[in-house]
Amino acid sequence: MRYPAVRIIIGFVLTLVGIAGLFLPGIQGIAMILAGLLIVAGDIPIVGRWLEIIETRSPRMKRIIIGLRSKNGTLSFGRPVLILLALSAIWSAVALTLYYIFRRP
Repeated sequence: MRYPAVRIIIGFVLTLVGIAGLFLPGIQGIAMILAGLLIVAGDIPIVGRWLEIIETRSPRMKRIIIGLRSKNGTLSFGRPVLILLALSAIWSAVALTLYYIFRRP
């Protein structure tokens, strides 16, 4: 994507969905937050610094972040990443639907 405004909007939407996913059942909150932060990291310097702090404190997260980054430091929109995000969104929609159908009044 060459339009930074679109990247920033998509990144913030994913981050907000991830924050909601921390409290709602079925949404992969941490994965969505990480994907949203990686998308905006190239355009917003403070987010890039946050990710560097996360990388230094957690070796496991460092491997995940390095695996997802492209050469310019933003999220690599390869086929595996898009499939992962699509499956996460589908699973979140199915889980929320089932939650609202079968919840007790």
